[in-house]
Amino acid sequence: MDRIKNQEKEFDHFARAKRLEEIPLLTKQYEQEKKVARKFFELQEAKKIEQLNRDRQMALASRDRLNRMKTDKDEFLNLFRGQRKEMFEKKLAEFEARVSEERKKRLYERKEKRREDRRQKWIQERAKEE
Repeated sequence: MDRIKNQEKEFDHFARAKRLEEIPLLTKQYEQEKKVARKFFELQEAKKIEQLNRDRQMALASRDRLNRMKTDKDEFLNLFRGQRKEMFEKKLAEFEARVSEERKKRLYERKEKRREDRRQKWIQERAKEE
């Protein structure tokens, strides 16, 4: 039992000594990794900022190009809307003319039907009287 305890003490002593030797190395390694991570972060940030600047320049160029096209777009849309409006008004006039014709036709048919009904009624009354 004593032998096991002695071995345990030796192992514990060795482990602590090892840790005492490792702590400065670990802190040194941590500092180095921290520096590398910092450089990597700064490099990535610089790339990100550079990309954002390029994107902004491209957006400004696109905006300027599109602004030059705006008058042409407006002219085209006005022409297109004018043509569509003319076509709509023409079709509307045709539709209203057909509706008017149909209305007149139906009115005439009802008038003729009422006249025919009155005539038939008059004929029936005459037949009853005789």
